This record gives sequence, structure tokens and C-alpha cells, in this order.
Amino acid sequence: MQPLISIRNISKKLGSNTILNDLSLDIFKGELLGIVGPSGAGKTTLLRTIIGYYNITSGSILYQEKDISKQRGVIQKVFGYASQEGTLYEDLTLRENIQYFGTLYSLKRKVIKERMTILTKTVGLENQLDKKIKEYSGGMKKRAEIAVALLHYPEVLILDEPTAGLDPATRQSIQQLIITLQRSGTTILLCSHFINELEPVSTRIAILAKSKIIAV
Repeated sequence: MQPLISIRNISKKLGSNTILNDLSLDIFKGELLGIVGPSGAGKTTLLRTIIGYYNITSGSILYQEKDISKQRGVIQKVFGYASQEGTLYEDLTLRENIQYFGTLYSLKRKVIKERMTILTKTVGLENQLDKKIKEYSGGMKKRAEIAVALLHYPEVLILDEPTAGLDPATRQSIQQLIITLQRSGTTILLCSHFINELEPVSTRIAILAKSKIIAV
């Protein structure tokens, strides 16, 4: 089977530090690939190189055999990314955040409205649209991030520690949401410090340590 994304011998340096070193990994269409590793292993850096936020020092990342570094316009359309730190504007409501990010994706107002209805219902926030993000609980913020990351209907959804710091019940609800999205056909990359969080949901798990994928 031809991989959807092919990461070939990439290295990434930040200053004098080598964060990723000769790392290779294939990601297949429709799978839920878990990526696990300790703090400082390079998980977030790997995700950010895939979406083009970081330029790689060497190697290549191919999407459908096309070099991502030369296809910046493709990246924006294909990938949805929910970061661990959060990207939503805290002083805006979820409705306002969705409207703003929708314009960044060049979506028409009617399309934004339609997808807002669908996605907020999907993540269970349809009754919280006019509440400011800063008033949300931790779990609500994570679900809001996922809704916005899905706004342009990306083929690949990348989630960096989406259950970090959440209570067990909220963590389970986020995991169930992720499973539902993967079963609907979305390819998902899911990062975590804990392999026991990835095992129930992942089709495969890549183990990242010492700046490399050491096992899949």
C-alpha cells in the first residue's frame, strides 16, 4: 500500500540542538497513528515539521509523493492541527473563533455557518457557541480546538497531547470523539506521553526516542 505521507530520513536542528535525527515514518490513509515518547523526544517538533511550521534541516516529507516543502498551499488545505498549547483566542467566543479561522481558510460565510453547526454538535459544544473560550473548562477547550482544526474538512488531523491534564471522564470522551473521527475516514496523528492512552484507539503506534522512531 502506498503511504499517504512518507517521511524520509529527516533531521531538524534548533540552534545547536538536534531535535530529530535521520527519522523515517510512513503514514497510511485512514489510519489512527499514535506517536509516543518521553518529554523532549521531539514529538511536537515532528508534528510541526509535517504541517510545515518548521523547515527540516535535511531529508524529505512527501504527501501523495509530492514534496510538502514545495506544496505550501496543499498543506493548508490537507492538514488540520490542534496544538497542545491551544491556538484559539481566549477573549472571543467559539462562534467568533470559528468565523475568524473560517476566513483564514477562505471559506464562504454560508459554508462556515453550516460547518459550525455540524462540528460543534460533533464535539458536543453546540450550546456553548457564545461563551468566551476563557470561560471554558480544560476539556471544552480541547474539544473546541478539534472543532476548529476540522473546519476546512482536512484529510489529515494532527492532535498534540489532546488529553493532557484532563480528568479520566473527560479524557475518555475526547478519545471516543477521536475514534469517531477516524472511523469517518479522517487520517489522524495522535501524540501522547503515555502508551496506555494510545493503545485503545490507535491502529499503529510509533515510539519516538533519542530523536528517532525506534519501533512501530
